[in-house]
Amino acid sequence: MKAMIRLGFVKVYRFQGKLDDALMESNKALLDLKTCENNRLKADILLAKGGICFRLGKNDDAVDALEESEKLMQKLSLDKELSSVYNLLGGVQWARGNYPKAIETFLKTLRLKEKTDDIIGIANVSNNIGIVYDDQKDYKDAIIWYQKALSIYRSHNFTSGLRNALNNLGVAYKNMGELDKAYLVLQESLLMEKKAGNLSGIGYSSNNIGEVLLQKGNYTNAATYFSKALSSLNECGEESGLPACYINLGRVYAKLGERSKAMDFLNKGMTLAIKSENVDMQKEANYWLYTIEKSEGNLKQALSNFEKFHSLNDSLNGVKAKKQLNEFMVQYESEKKENKIQTLENEKIFQSTLLHKKRNELLIVSTASFGLLLLTLLLLYTYNQKKRAFKTLALKNGEIEEQKEEIASQRDEISKTNIRITDSIYYAKTIQNALLSNVDSIKNFFPSFIYFNLPKDIVSGDFIWTGVYQRKVVVVAVDCTGHGVPGAFMSMLAITYLNQIFADLKEVNPAEIITQMKNKVEQSLHQKGHLDDSHDGLAISVALIDVETRQLDYASAGMKALVVRKTDNGTETIRLKGNRTAIGYYLGRSEYNIISLNLQTNDRFFLFSDGYADQFGGDDGRRLLYKGFVSVISESSYLPLQKQLEVIENNFYQWKGTREQIDDVMVFGLSV
Repeated sequence: MKAMIRLGFVKVYRFQGKLDDALMESNKALLDLKTCENNRLKADILLAKGGICFRLGKNDDAVDALEESEKLMQKLSLDKELSSVYNLLGGVQWARGNYPKAIETFLKTLRLKEKTDDIIGIANVSNNIGIVYDDQKDYKDAIIWYQKALSIYRSHNFTSGLRNALNNLGVAYKNMGELDKAYLVLQESLLMEKKAGNLSGIGYSSNNIGEVLLQKGNYTNAATYFSKALSSLNECGEESGLPACYINLGRVYAKLGERSKAMDFLNKGMTLAIKSENVDMQKEANYWLYTIEKSEGNLKQALSNFEKFHSLNDSLNGVKAKKQLNEFMVQYESEKKENKIQTLENEKIFQSTLLHKKRNELLIVSTASFGLLLLTLLLLYTYNQKKRAFKTLALKNGEIEEQKEEIASQRDEISKTNIRITDSIYYAKTIQNALLSNVDSIKNFFPSFIYFNLPKDIVSGDFIWTGVYQRKVVVVAVDCTGHGVPGAFMSMLAITYLNQIFADLKEVNPAEIITQMKNKVEQSLHQKGHLDDSHDGLAISVALIDVETRQLDYASAGMKALVVRKTDNGTETIRLKGNRTAIGYYLGRSEYNIISLNLQTNDRFFLFSDGYADQFGGDDGRRLLYKGFVSVISESSYLPLQKQLEVIENNFYQWKGTREQIDDVMVFGLSV
């Protein structure tokens, strides 16, 4: 009982990332079992201990615990749990760089998972096999195994496995040189790890993003991600991932020309890689130490490091090792075919037995037929008695059929009516688009801009209106109350007013445009402060950009705007807030202040409605909120503008998932 309670603590500490505490509790649990013979519990504790030692980089201790657990589980015929032991043993062999042994062990695991119909287990092992192929530089096969795992995780909504497989798929794309694709996949993985609060996953995803940025030549941001990875892995005690972080920091500082700092990180990474028997990281560290020593003229030390690198590289990528990998895969596929043949043989025997059984049944049926004949004569008499009753029932059924036909006719009429209404709404959308000013009119001044407009119900209450006054560009964002047809009616009213206001103004002033819009809306909707007045209205942002001086004058009612500016350390997000009160359904005098800002080259200016931030989604079905929306914009602003549009769109669909869209969505951005 005491050992079982300690096993519970082991699992809690392991989940919290307190691996040293988890290892200490597992050792205490094993000591408690010395006075109590419980092989099943002992096997589970040894399995947990083996996994913890592996994550701490104590591979010898991991192998000892796992092999002892393997013997106990074989005695107890625990196939499902035994497959978990083999999976971890394969991981240890992978960490040591013994890829053929790793594949052999993982395939043994896969057979047991298939035997026990452990679908998630099959995905986990497929993911691990992909890692081995990845390290052997066989990226195409690696991606096949990762995608097999991803397909299972997605179909079963298994988020922890999905996060891990996304991280590994991103690494494979990185290794193939598809850096943009790798960055997007790894950012998705990192976002999921942050939502789950998994420090270990945050560390590995951050480290891999750093490697992508390093290959792109973005050394400063790469160093930031590597430092985040190091901090997260240190915090959760995940020592097996530390060598890669230190070595990657060494690579960055070598690229930046800070050789002393680079040598320190590389030597720390080398020490940890030797301790954890991580041959791949030892190889990487030796290569970069060789490069630095050679550039500084320390040829003797450079030669020593190069010889170590060459020796390790041969052991990892030798022809013999790859041949063994292929042999194990052929053996696995051959065994699957043999099992299929055996299944067909068993089916043949079953069919023969079934045929014999059918013959006996036929004899019994023939004997019973005579008795049934007598029974049939009796039933025939009963049938004639009931025939009259059936005629009456047939008449009633005819009446029911007539009623059904009438209902079907009504249903068809309703369907036609729905089609006519839908066609009318689509035609209304065409009219609405025709009334709007062409957003492309600003292309001569700002050729690079994006416009994401996603109505909830065909027609939209959100829109962008643009105009050009002398050498100044006017961009107006409007979010009308409601959505669908009501929102579209309000939008057409607003478009008409904007055209009138812009035509009548002698000088363009954002605050004056909003004030005139407020007066026209209140006058048109007869809003005089009575309780039964219409509560319709709109929120509005007006931006005036001087093309020559790049001065931005901004005012708003119930809306916000963003300016994202690139800096040496990444990006700076400037939030523009106007009057918080929307116009139309709050009476009274409102003052609309103008916010002025000098835009700089490569600044990005965004206008948007609240539909994106208010959308429910994610794992827990909560709203994204304004903070989450700002994060999407700022974190994707390093990308080209059209690529950023893809991120904005994809993030919205991923966040919403299968949930219903609750409002019209509109995001507009331009690059200075």
